[in-house]
Amino acid sequence: MKIQGNFFNTGSGDPADDISDDVEMWVDPSDPKTMIVGNWFTGSGLGVGTLIGNYPIGTPLRLSNTWNKANHQFISVVQVIGESGPGRRVVVPYTVSDTMPPAYAEKQLTTFVYSQNCNAVQTFAQVEAFFDNVLVNVPPRPAE
Repeated sequence: MKIQGNFFNTGSGDPADDISDDVEMWVDPSDPKTMIVGNWFTGSGLGVGTLIGNYPIGTPLRLSNTWNKANHQFISVVQVIGESGPGRRVVVPYTVSDTMPPAYAEKQLTTFVYSQNCNAVQTFAQVEAFFDNVLVNVPPRPAE
């Protein structure tokens, strides 16, 4: 599952130079009881992955991802629904130019699943995700 968007272009106008940032959640088949959540910043030859945290499968999470253009950074927050406090917050700074809009402007909520296909036995995979209370263009919550 991921929350993803192309936010700006580093200046060439080529879609390959669009900067994308997302919060991703996945399960490693070697540890199928744990969800891994991280931030992935990519584009224009860049690729930076930052771990946010690990959670037991089925843990309800609130994810947010904010482009803080004024401070040249993305802010991702993961909070367990029902727990107090600010959650886990990751700040991903960047130094590339952010004055040009993306060549391919898009934002998306995505679920995806892959199953092993190199086995003699057919495999199966499934994903269940609920997207609720989706807010767009909301200022980030202050760090607590």
